[in-house]
Amino acid sequence: MIRALLLVLPICVVLQGCAATIHDLSSIQYINEAFTAEQLQRGGLALLPITAGDGQEGYRRPLGDFLNNSLTLAVPGGSILTWQATMDSLNSHELVETYQDMIHAYNQTSIVSREGVRKLSTALGVRYALYCALQDFSEDQKTTFNFFTGWNSTKTANVSAHCIVLDLLTG
Repeated sequence: MIRALLLVLPICVVLQGCAATIHDLSSIQYINEAFTAEQLQRGGLALLPITAGDGQEGYRRPLGDFLNNSLTLAVPGGSILTWQATMDSLNSHELVETYQDMIHAYNQTSIVSREGVRKLSTALGVRYALYCALQDFSEDQKTTFNFFTGWNSTKTANVSAHCIVLDLLTG
């Protein structure tokens, strides 16, 4: 019995030291409370490919997948195009350059091209599109020592997402 305990105790300590904990601290701010899920349900919503800056590429896909799942739950019965389906549609309709120009112009002027929006509406077949850009990226790493677990390293990455809903009929 004591031998088994002496064998199990070091294994538990080693396994505990190898465990990584991920904390997700999210906050969401809604600006237009008059805009409802029913409008999205009636008009449909496409999640546009998420844009990212230097060092943020690894966060685009997890955020996109999170939004795919969240939007499907938030708008039950609505026509939701995932970011992958939206990207496929933009490619098949040869609108990648139009999308790129539209997003570049928006990032420079905060104005969305109505011509580009109309082209997206036709290709995607929905009224609304969600555009998100990752911003304010920072990383922090701390290393500590614990007698039982040894060296522990904690890496924290902070990234903000700026999102807008585009009405593809009115621009």
